[in-house]
Formats: sequence, structure tokens, C-alpha cells
Amino acid sequence: MEFLYKARDKKGNLSEGALEARNVDEVVAILRDHGLITTGVDRKNETLTVENVKNRFTPISLKDKVVFVRELSIMISSGLPIVDALVTLAQKQQNKNFAQVIKIVAKDVEGGTPLASSLSQFPNLFSDVFVNLIAAGEEAGRLDEFLKKVAGQMEKDYAMKRKAKSAALYPAMILLALFGAWGVVVYYLVPRLKGMIMSAGGDLPFTTRILVGMSDFSIKYWFIFIPILVMPVVGFLYYIKNVRSGQNFWSNLVTKIPVIGQIMEKIYMARFSRTLSVLIGSGLPILKCVDLTAKSIGNVHYETELKRTQSKIKNGESLSEALKGSKRFTPDIIQMISVGEKTGALDEVTRKLAEYYEEEVETSLNNLSKLLEPMLIIVVGLGVGLVYYSIITPIYDAMDAMKGG
Repeated sequence: MEFLYKARDKKGNLSEGALEARNVDEVVAILRDHGLITTGVDRKNETLTVENVKNRFTPISLKDKVVFVRELSIMISSGLPIVDALVTLAQKQQNKNFAQVIKIVAKDVEGGTPLASSLSQFPNLFSDVFVNLIAAGEEAGRLDEFLKKVAGQMEKDYAMKRKAKSAALYPAMILLALFGAWGVVVYYLVPRLKGMIMSAGGDLPFTTRILVGMSDFSIKYWFIFIPILVMPVVGFLYYIKNVRSGQNFWSNLVTKIPVIGQIMEKIYMARFSRTLSVLIGSGLPILKCVDLTAKSIGNVHYETELKRTQSKIKNGESLSEALKGSKRFTPDIIQMISVGEKTGALDEVTRKLAEYYEEEVETSLNNLSKLLEPMLIIVVGLGVGLVYYSIITPIYDAMDAMKGG
């Protein structure tokens, strides 16, 4: 954030200006390093513009981070000092929020703070796996190599997420269009045709009465109807993301859903194998590798399973021995890990496991898309049929009654 300051030098001369800093204390420290005594500091008030609002609420995507790490690796391996590389990346970064983060990191590193320590200030942006790999690279004096490993890991993760989103895009668009059409029917079509529908007389179809009732209620009490639709969704998302029992519930449910559950299990195995491979290849202790891998999988039950193995590893067991009897890790995976341990090539074995599961995920997602297409056609057909039966049929009845009259 930007601060406006007033300060005086040793001769009493007044100096005014603006500084980028994280807080007031940092502004005072910077001015002191320049031989100035601070007399006043105020946070600069930003003009409320579309650009400022956009910058403040623009998220930092995984793609932004992948590009940042890849370019930082290239710059450092080319011989560019790390501070200069960070400053350059901050200047060219289009995401203003991310640019601000990079500026803070550059300033920290320039002041002697290790890169990993500075990055650890932003746990929502840089995971424990990321920070520990950077720390290992700094300790080994091979930061550019470790940055390449981090970039490779992030690119694989990004590619998998992109494939999952692509597979979900078509069904999501169809369902969104269906709900949009339903909204047009309820808010626009039914109110205009209500008189004709009701004039049919006799007993209206049950679905017609429900549709007319929903239309009347949603128009008259829209301020209640909209929260009724939105709040359960928001509450459920909060529950599964922030409440421990909700995380347990979702972690269990997502692996039990037919077809999707099998795909999620493969995704978890791919993350486990890829992360473990990168960490072991970086020379980190096996206990640290297991701990960081557990946090990166994204499922509470897999995390708990791996946490349990740590005490066994401390007592001298190998990872494959500690995983025996696991409900989450299949005998085939445990056998492959055992082979890697015996041959001293655990990082290579787990890398091949990751590649296998990533291919399996891609195949499964393609098959899922093909499976969902006929199901969505059926859903759309049922929706159209329901509207026809509820609205068109009573209108025809009304027209017949008018002709008969």
C-alpha cells in the first residue's frame, strides 16, 4: 500500500513524498535508513475509480503464479540478480495485486531476507510445498533449478485443473441455460399467460398450479425468494471450506459420487505422486516430504492417512511399510513405492506414477463428457416437456373451451 510521509533531515529541512510499504513501521524504517526523522505518516486515500476497484478485487490466479515462477527461473539462470529479476517481473505484471506482492518480496530480498522467508508472508498465494522447495534451493545454491521444479509442479497442477474445468464447462453451460429459461418462464411468460391459463376452468394440472404459485410468490416476495435460493448455496460452500466437520463431510462425499468419485481419487493420487516426487528429488527429509505432501493433496482423509504414517516412519519404518493397510492407498501404489525405496529411485518411481494417473484423469474426464451429453439431453427434454404440459396444454384447453362457447 502507498503512504504519504513528512520527514526532516539532520539540518531540519522538511521532506515530503510517497512510499510503497506494508505498514507505517516499515515507512519509518525506510526513512530512518535514508537519514530522515519521520514527523508524519498517512495512508494515501485512493480515488474510488473502476480501475481501483478492479485492482483490489482481482484474484491472483494459478496461471499468474506459474508464469511468474517460470520467468523468475529463466532470469536467474541467465545471470540476472534476483532483486533485479523481481523488480522487472513486478513492472511487467498486469495483475496489480500480484505486482504489489512481488514489490514487497523484492524489497525484503534487497534488505537481506531470504526469498523463501519473504514468500512465506503470503500463505494464501504460496503453499508450504512452494516455500520449502524455494528454501531448499537457496540452501543448496541452486535456486534456478529448484524454481524450474516448482514451475513444472505448478504447470502440471494448472493443466489438470484446466482439463477438469473444461470437462465441466459444457454441462454447466447447459444447466445455466436451463435455469435461465426456467426463470424467463416463471418471471415473464407465466404472468402474461396466467389469465388465459386460468380461464381454461376445471382442474388444472398439478404442475401448472405449482408453476403459477411459484411465479406469484417469486414476483411478490422476490426479496425472500432470491435469498432462499442463494443462502443455502453460500452456507454450504462456507461449511465445506471453513468448518472442520464440513471438510470431513465433503472429503468423504466427493469420493463416493459414482464416476466422479473415481476421477477424484485419481486426481488425489496424481497430486500425491507428483508432489512427493518433486520434494524427494529436492533432497528434503522423508518426514518433511510426507508432511508437505499431505497438506497439498486437498482431501482431509488423505491428509489424515499420511499424517498417521509419520509416527511409523519416525520409528524406523519405510514409507511403503507405514502405508500398509491403508484404505486410501491401494496395494499397487504401495508396491511401487516399495520398489522405489529398494532401488533408491523413489523420486523417479513416484514421477512415473504421477504421469500414469494424470493420463488416467485426462481419459476419465473425456469419457465423463461423453457420458454426460445424453443425460443432459434427457434433462433438457424433460424440462421442455414439463413447460409444455404445464403451460401449453391449459392454453389449448382454454382455446377449445372458447370455441365450444
